[in-house]
Amino acid sequence: FFGEDAFKEMLDAGLSFSTEPVLSLDEVMQWNRWLSGRAASPLSPPVHVDPDAEMLVFRGREYECDRIIALILKCLVDARGEIRSTSDIKNAFPDETWDERLDLTIKRKLLKHPSGVGRLVESVSKRGYRFRVEAGE
Repeated sequence: FFGEDAFKEMLDAGLSFSTEPVLSLDEVMQWNRWLSGRAASPLSPPVHVDPDAEMLVFRGREYECDRIIALILKCLVDARGEIRSTSDIKNAFPDETWDERLDLTIKRKLLKHPSGVGRLVESVSKRGYRFRVEAGE
């Protein structure tokens, strides 16, 4: 259906295959649109963050957010599922002034952001935070 080169591109992008059918028809069509250059990878996070504009786009909708929330979210999204401690987040933006504890900012602002993006931020006990994204998310 896709061809050998297309399967290699899909594997390189992070898709894993098994012997059981794991893709719905909608997911197959999403991969097809990506392979034909008409859409972003289905594994791309559903959020895009612009700290300078204090904006985030989540699932196609634009939301305002303060700069600190945008920086935290950008660091977590860029980590592609890896855990980031509050120190890691601060070190990613060394010129930034951090006025309050990041764990409190995450709990009070990011997890409760009106966009709902906080549902994809996972707290990993005594280690930090990660941004969870699954195919089709």
